[in-house]
Amino acid sequence: MMRSKEWEKIWDKRSVDFDGKDLRVIDGFDTLSCDEWERAVYFFCDKLDIDDSDKILEIGCGCGAFLSTIKEKYNDVSLCGFDISERAVEIANREVNGDFLVIDACEDEWDLNNKFDIIFSFSVFHYFNDLISTQRVMEKSLKLLSRRGKFLIGDIPDKKHETHDRKIRIKQKRDRVGNTDHLYYDKGFFIDFAEKNNMKIEIIDHVKYMDGCFPNMSFRYSVILRSDINE
Repeated sequence: MMRSKEWEKIWDKRSVDFDGKDLRVIDGFDTLSCDEWERAVYFFCDKLDIDDSDKILEIGCGCGAFLSTIKEKYNDVSLCGFDISERAVEIANREVNGDFLVIDACEDEWDLNNKFDIIFSFSVFHYFNDLISTQRVMEKSLKLLSRRGKFLIGDIPDKKHETHDRKIRIKQKRDRVGNTDHLYYDKGFFIDFAEKNNMKIEIIDHVKYMDGCFPNMSFRYSVILRSDINE
């Protein structure tokens, strides 16, 4: 079975266990305290320069933990998200003030009749099957991005640290069910994409900027693509 489908089963199961738990926990960020989680989310909000009038789309929104935290600070933003897990989307629609849809980011068409000021996907790209799937998702995202929009791809496993990171995951028994390993990315993949699409790119190394927010932070980085390069 493909990596994305294996992870779909895992996230469906986690969502079944919701029972009023914190969305942060159900969405897999249970290693962070509430304060650490908010600090991480608002770090990226500042980087994206979010405004209350922004329309925001999250790819792989899960139960809506990230968007819900954004909404706590920016009350008037318009939120939309989609995820492969039906159960997660059900929870998001119930718990978060936004519009949430069941969509497989890699395989389905995105029937969204809107443009977004900010599109982001946080801690999701490593669940994709391969770089071709990733390329497809990024190209779809650009079609929905407003003229001066920003696109965040957050919490990306660094290809440079793949060997060491895999050893840690095996030791921690975190790759135990089928094809549930992670897809790792060379930074050059995103740099090339930015150049081909005439976008400005900012690479955020977690070990330098995140000040301990995430475990394994030295193995992760984030990317912000901006479409206003000539403005």
